[in-house]
Amino acid sequence: MIIIYRPKEFAEMLGISVKTLQRWDKSGILKAYRTTKNRRYYTDEHYAEYFGIENAQEISLYTQKDFAKMLGVSVKTLEHWDKNGLLKAYHTKNNKKYYTDKHYAEFLGTENLHNISIYKPKVFAEMLGVSIKTLQCWDNAGILKASRTPKNQRYYTDKHYEEYMKTRKAKSKK
Repeated sequence: MIIIYRPKEFAEMLGISVKTLQRWDKSGILKAYRTTKNRRYYTDEHYAEYFGIENAQEISLYTQKDFAKMLGVSVKTLEHWDKNGLLKAYHTKNNKKYYTDKHYAEFLGTENLHNISIYKPKVFAEMLGVSIKTLQCWDNAGILKASRTPKNQRYYTDKHYEEYMKTRKAKSKK
């Protein structure tokens, strides 16, 4: 899955201005992709290029704050882990810290995230044979808590499906 970022979003992630991105594009430092209407856009490949990451496939970058929220830990905890080598962050030239899917996989104890399926609520609801509204109710009630992206969008994984199936089996035994 390729994630597309507008110049403003991309600039915010890097902690630079849109003007700087435009200059980099013109000078060839970080060339933007162009739409058919000649508008600039960026992808995770650009992030990987900026941070010097070789394999840009299926990569997402998270700010330290967003990654801490995703893991359910404090920023201080992440800083401690980074300092002690438990979960090393990528550091930019201006010393901002970023994390990737690789870090998340390491945290989950799996080799990579390619073994994990991620589902949007609509697809997951169809898999379970329920409505999206039901999923939202379950999430709000804590029955089946959705995972959240840094932008607070719900998503589900195979672990959610397993959890649902366990609950379903337990109810059918009663």
